[in-house]
Formats: sequence, structure tokens, C-alpha cells
Amino acid sequence: MKLNNFTTVKMLIYNDLKKYALSALFALLGLIILQILFKRICPISIITGYPCPGCGITRAFFFFLTFRWNLAFSYNPTIFLWLLIFTWGIFLRYFIKDNTFQKNQKNIFIRAVTTVGLISIAVYIVRMNIFYPNVPPMTYNSFNILHLLHKLFV
Repeated sequence: MKLNNFTTVKMLIYNDLKKYALSALFALLGLIILQILFKRICPISIITGYPCPGCGITRAFFFFLTFRWNLAFSYNPTIFLWLLIFTWGIFLRYFIKDNTFQKNQKNIFIRAVTTVGLISIAVYIVRMNIFYPNVPPMTYNSFNILHLLHKLFV
């Protein structure tokens, strides 16, 4: 396995930032607008009122960054798996120079992302059965679009 040198890593990161900056800016703007309008950023919760398998992951990430790992786990137990996948993806994208190794790892990476996604759904089902609707983030959002439409037309 060959690794990229620091200059190449810097160039790859710069090129990606340049290429995706506008998309990232629009995504961030969209999240800010959702937060202002609905006090949430989860589209599933905004539309239906129900939490999704990813609900709590933003707060879990914040608690992870502030070394409060018990709280991170309580908000979304899969945060640690997703961070591992994210780190692996960054390593593959920016640090690996060997194309053959990258191609082999890409298939494994896709399977790993799928597996963690399925684990997230399984954890969600368990959490919905145990915690819903009383323990955040597994709570019902009554200020949702479907509820507001129902009130409007009924």
C-alpha cells in the first residue's frame, strides 16, 4: 500500500473544497433555514413528526467531540460506527495512493456503509420500542407538516 505525500493530500483536499464548496454552502443554508423554521434539521421529523434512524446523531457528534461519550451513545449509539466509517473514507480518499488497493477497499467500504446503515435501522427499531415517545431524541414532533396540513384541511 502506497501513501500520498503531504503536498498531494493538501492538493486533493483543496480541489475537493473548491469543487464542492457551493454545494456545501447551499446544504448548510438549507439546514439553517430548516432549523429556523421548524427548530429541527431532520426532514423525516419535519414532515411526519416521527424520529428517523439518524435522529440524535448531530447531538451525539457534539457530545463525542466534547468527550461526553456516554451522552453521545445515549443520543445515537451508532455514532461510533459512523465516525469509524467516516474516518476510513477520508483515509481512502486522501491518503491512499495505490489505485489497486483503493479499488479493493472501495468494495469493502460500500459493504461496511451498508452494514452500518442496517445496524442503524435495527438500533432505531429497538429504540422506538423502548424509548418512544418520552426520551429524546425519540420523541414526537407535533409541529410537523403532515399535522399542520391535517389541521388546515379538517
